[in-house]
Amino acid sequence: MTQLIEGHFKIKVTLIVRGDTLDPEFWTAYFGTLPHFSARKGELSYSPNGRLRETPHFWGVWNYRCQTKAIRSIDDGVISLMKALKLPRYDFKKILVAQGCEAILSIYVNNVDGKHPPHYGKTTTDFLESTGAELSLDVYPSG
Repeated sequence: MTQLIEGHFKIKVTLIVRGDTLDPEFWTAYFGTLPHFSARKGELSYSPNGRLRETPHFWGVWNYRCQTKAIRSIDDGVISLMKALKLPRYDFKKILVAQGCEAILSIYVNNVDGKHPPHYGKTTTDFLESTGAELSLDVYPSG
């Protein structure tokens, strides 16, 4: 189970770029940083526990997870991600389309005590609008 950090809920913020023809090396060069994970469509890869996955990737994928440990809000995580990837960029939406890709802002919130519902503000809303990314919000435990 994920532990709370200094009385605050744990948040993971990841930018995922995916597409049928995704070239991981292109996105690594574009962002100027190594991804947390990447694979081409059809490739087999290893799971986090080191086991070879039995099915090939349905899409090509490149993802970068914000590595800051003490994120206190979703907006803080998004700001950290923006700094690391130098986003927003004027050409990002156009390059996504040209590369046949889409972007997803994946946010995981550990809300074990039930007192920290996943709220985000203008920073996250502006990020989604400027990048064209889709929001994927996962809250644990659900309900």
